[in-house]
Amino acid sequence: MPAETERQKALGKGGAEADITEYNTVRSAARSINKDYETIKLLQEGKPSTGITAELELGFNRLKAAAGGKPDAIEKVADTEYLEALLGSDVFNQFQALGVGARGLDTPAEREFLRQVISGTRTLDKETLIRMAEMRAKYKRSLVEEFNERVESGELDDFFRDYGRTKRPFTLPKPPEVTVTGPGGKPLGQSAQQPVQVKSVEEARALKPGTRFITPDGREKVR
Repeated sequence: MPAETERQKALGKGGAEADITEYNTVRSAARSINKDYETIKLLQEGKPSTGITAELELGFNRLKAAAGGKPDAIEKVADTEYLEALLGSDVFNQFQALGVGARGLDTPAEREFLRQVISGTRTLDKETLIRMAEMRAKYKRSLVEEFNERVESGELDDFFRDYGRTKRPFTLPKPPEVTVTGPGGKPLGQSAQQPVQVKSVEEARALKPGTRFITPDGREKVR
C-alpha cells in the first residue's frame, strides 16, 4: 500500500479540523437556542421596556418601584433587566454558532456593535427583537438538523471514533407555546406567533399559506 503523500496528509488534517469546528459550532447552537426561545417568550408575555423610549421607561419604573413598591413597576423593571441579560449573554454563543471568531474584539465599542447586529438591543422595536430571535432560532435549528442527519447517515462515524466522542445527535428543544392576542382578543401578527406543531402531512396541507409549522421530526417549515 503506497505511503500517504503530503497532500493527502494535509487534506486529512484539514478535514479533521473542519469536523471539529463543525461539531463545536453545532454544539454551541444547540446549547444557546433556548435563550432565543426565552427571549421570544419574554417579549410576548412579559412587560420589558423596548423601543426608543426604553431607557426612559426603565428609569421611570425604577423610581416607581423604589418609591412605592408597585407590583406592576417592579415586574416591568425585572422583565427589562432580564431581557437585557438574555440579549447580552447570547453574543459569544452567536459568534461561534455563526462561525464568527471573537478575535479582534478588543474594545467595548466593537463588542457592543456586534451585539447590536447579532442579538439586538432594547432600543429596537419589540416586533423587531422577536423577529431577530426567531431568525436566530431558525438558523440554529437548521444547523443542528443538518448535523444530526450526517450523524444518522454514518458520515461522521470516523470523527466520533477518532476523537473518542459518543455518537449521538444533538437534542433540540421545542419552541415555547405562547398565545399572544391584541385588542378584542385577536391574534397578533405572524411574527409574534410560534410555529404550529403538526402530526401529519395532511395537517400541514390544511394550514393557511404563510403559516409556520414544526414537522413531526422537529423541522420548521412555512406552508
